[in-house]
Amino acid sequence: MKSLTGLSIGDAFGQQFFSPAAEMIIERRGWPAPPWEWTDDTAMACCIVRVLADHGVINQDELAKRFAEEYEREPGRGYGPLAHGVLRRMIDGDDWCDAAGDVHYG
Repeated sequence: MKSLTGLSIGDAFGQQFFSPAAEMIIERRGWPAPPWEWTDDTAMACCIVRVLADHGVINQDELAKRFAEEYEREPGRGYGPLAHGVLRRMIDGDDWCDAAGDVHYG
């Protein structure tokens, strides 16, 4: 759990440098003002941890399902264009293997 905590803090901290205020933060060498929003990286890591806790291994079907559920709950977490497309297709009922395979040419 400590590694997941560290990942989420690092993710949220790093995300602050993708904002218009990033230059000001760097110039004054201070901490970004809260709140620090975490991204899709943390959302997906939490899904991995939950699947491992439930199954003891990575169950690919369950993991894909959880990725899609997490995306549907909060699609604005910083997912890239390809992830939006794949996860949206999964929510619409496409099999994750087909959705991911189409993006990566099989």
